Amino acid sequence: MKRSSVTIGILLSVVLLIIHLIMMDDYGITWDFHHHFFAGLSHLGIPISEELTKNIPFTVPDPRGTYDLPFGPLMLIAPTITYQVFHQWLGLLAFDNAYHLSIIVSGVAGIFILYLFLLEAFGLATALAGFAFLALLPRYFGDLHNNMKDVPQAAAFTLAIYTFWRLAKYKRLKDLILASVAFAIAFNTKVNTLMVPVIGGVWIALNPKHQILNPKQAPISNVQSSKRFGALGFWILNLFRIWNLEFRVWGYFLLAPAAAFLLWLPFWQNPIERLQYMFRFFLDNTQNLEVLYFGTVYKSAINVPWHYPLGYLGITTPLPTLFFFFMGLMSLMGHMRLMKKNATGILLLLWFFLPLARYLNPKIGVIDGIRHFEEVVFPLAAIAAVGFITVIKIIKVIKIITVITIIIFIILIKDIVSYHPYQISYFNELVGGIRGAWKNFDVEYWGTSQKAAMKWLNANAPRDSVVHIVMAGDAAAKYLRPDLLARVNQRGFDAADYVVLLNRQSFFARYWGITDYMSGRQPLFTVNVQGVPLTYVYANPPQ
Repeated sequence: MKRSSVTIGILLSVVLLIIHLIMMDDYGITWDFHHHFFAGLSHLGIPISEELTKNIPFTVPDPRGTYDLPFGPLMLIAPTITYQVFHQWLGLLAFDNAYHLSIIVSGVAGIFILYLFLLEAFGLATALAGFAFLALLPRYFGDLHNNMKDVPQAAAFTLAIYTFWRLAKYKRLKDLILASVAFAIAFNTKVNTLMVPVIGGVWIALNPKHQILNPKQAPISNVQSSKRFGALGFWILNLFRIWNLEFRVWGYFLLAPAAAFLLWLPFWQNPIERLQYMFRFFLDNTQNLEVLYFGTVYKSAINVPWHYPLGYLGITTPLPTLFFFFMGLMSLMGHMRLMKKNATGILLLLWFFLPLARYLNPKIGVIDGIRHFEEVVFPLAAIAAVGFITVIKIIKVIKIITVITIIIFIILIKDIVSYHPYQISYFNELVGGIRGAWKNFDVEYWGTSQKAAMKWLNANAPRDSVVHIVMAGDAAAKYLRPDLLARVNQRGFDAADYVVLLNRQSFFARYWGITDYMSGRQPLFTVNVQGVPLTYVYANPPQ
């Protein structure tokens, strides 16, 4: 890689980071905030103070008792550290901004890692295109501000894939160490990254004649193998075709899990038991939660259709990115001769499709749009970049290419701006945008828009009013002024002065009477995107 090309990526990443930091206060905490914040405090040995819990309307499962759930410890600790440093100690940032800081940094770092990967594998033009497609992907753009689980996981997943690719290409000892450490970090961020060795193993098995290997290193001959390992050893090596891979590649599949386990150990009192429980937990964690998909309410881990991830990616990816993604797919799948010369194309395809294959089993839980498989937006952007370069090579005329590039950039920027700061509510034109998606999909699922509703109440509600927050009340209440916080949720929604309702339509049936309450009432205030409500604020008549 040329140093100047790396410098370009660094400068772009710094600019992107500054942009996200400037707008960070526009984003609110998520429904899951307290669960992972309290768990992070527990890992750091910091007690949960009364100040953090007083008057907060916690509901079941109470986050004060779930801090030992087997989420990735690094994912829990990193935002808690930035909270402690920049809010508690230095007082430089509001509590939510301080907590979100590490998420933003990791999200931008992930984009930079993808840039480096594409730069080394395909060149500067593809790297720039991949950077743009991922940086301007609306759902990732929004998640990058407050998704403490899936954004760091996706970035760590990308780092693990990139370092494994370098190991397979160069087969150096330092690459084996880096790839193993990267996987250890990724695994201790979120369990999704268990797919990294699977992707790597399948990639090696599928690649013709193992051309991922460094061509400067000659394979060990059959005769050498027979002499070195004996007849039985040679038969085993021949069975698994690993004699050409050498220890520094196939040793990864031993060293990386070992490194992940060693990093896991110090974070838990009973690390083996927590590790065993982790697999059961993530199978059952979202079981029976409602999922609104194309107008039908399904149940997570019960009957969600197998095509849910592909369908959701199809309707939440901007059309230019989606078009070039399909062009990239055709390029990578249609030019087998090219794939033999550059096996990275096979890796990108596996990276995208294998993590989604688990959803062929309806018992695998999935909710909340694309966030449970957010790691695949990285190869999606990479494949789109390949498609973009394929198209411009066909066009060849610089003026036309320039015009097309500018138009695409404007469209992608427009999507980001028009949904700001609720990019996780983005839907593309295939379903009519957010207006067409409303009532067919959950346009809000994580409660981040309730921050704006709380600010409106702080400015407009009379002193000592009673506010009832129907969903994600513990997160939303963090933004209430003190007199409202002291009385929050002390009355039911039919008796409170104000009612705040998140527009998560699939959950309405969980709250008895809420649909009847809404019928015939006009909200006093709504937080909305393009006229579609994300959060309602109702006022009850004085009693």
